[in-house]
Amino acid sequence: MPILPGMRLSILAAACAALSTFGATPARAQPELKQGGSLAQLLVTTPPIPKGAFGTLSIDATPERIVKRNLEAAAVLYSAAALEEMQLFAVADHLADKFVKGLLPLRGSAADNMNQWVRNSSDRLTEQERRSIYGHVLGGTQSSAASPNAEFASLLARFLASVSDYERQAPLAKTKKRPGAEQVHQAARDLALNVSNRTYGASHFAAAMLARHIRAAAQLLSDPAVLGAFGAKDMWQLVEQVSKKELGKTANTARQRTIAESGASILNWLGQVSQPLGTSGGAAAVADSMTEARVSKAVGRLNRVLTSKQKLLSAEATKTATQVRALCFDKQRRLVACQVKLKK
Repeated sequence: MPILPGMRLSILAAACAALSTFGATPARAQPELKQGGSLAQLLVTTPPIPKGAFGTLSIDATPERIVKRNLEAAAVLYSAAALEEMQLFAVADHLADKFVKGLLPLRGSAADNMNQWVRNSSDRLTEQERRSIYGHVLGGTQSSAASPNAEFASLLARFLASVSDYERQAPLAKTKKRPGAEQVHQAARDLALNVSNRTYGASHFAAAMLARHIRAAAQLLSDPAVLGAFGAKDMWQLVEQVSKKELGKTANTARQRTIAESGASILNWLGQVSQPLGTSGGAAAVADSMTEARVSKAVGRLNRVLTSKQKLLSAEATKTATQVRALCFDKQRRLVACQVKLKK
């Protein structure tokens, strides 16, 4: 299967990570989001959402441990939240509505994609459900959650600042001692632990559902017939045009793509270094991994596009909440608070 035109590899790689095989999901278990596999395989692999996704209202959680698969799921949610702000899903819904009403005549694969989008609408999360998940895990202006993650923005800002400071000091170091490495380790640990504690329960299933949602939207919006109907060169230009002319909203696709890619890269990297982050002597290993993975590039890109308000640090040092807060889907697919069984 060819790569969808106009779709950056890093966005799809992050957003589709949750499409790979889930592990078993007994009561209180977490679905396992496994990395790996080529992008083409991820794009054509669409396993059903496990039955345990709905009606499992209790989970096991370890509040003091950074869980790698939680960070991987959060990376998908971060990408989805940025694409939501871009109006990606709203534009796909709008064009499908026009198609159903006969206002957008299409044939062939474009018509098939539209029909599939409409048929599967009940299997996707609603905008309110999506925003509740985003807010619960990531906080931010999109939040409609009852218990938004109020610490995420300041913890992310502190991490970005610590990496920037480390990169500025590193060339000036005259000894093997790494100035700023401990600060990066602490800031990364606080951010990772905060996100990990917020990404149990429904957040995993939502990540899988959103990965499928993003794939379907990209396939629908990048079809040549749909692009041709609006004179757009790619799906990003299509989203901007339809958002402005038909939805009355401004979509800055370049900015939101940068946020989606860079933020997801950082969260995935935090998952990769979860082990040294969890140890008091892990600063050197984290610094080495950060250099090898070129995390500073993602940090630099994210710093350039986030507003000063989004990067504003709290006057007091933010303390990471070690309490696990999780949402679950009940049998009616409503988001409710999970019963959490803490593990040591």
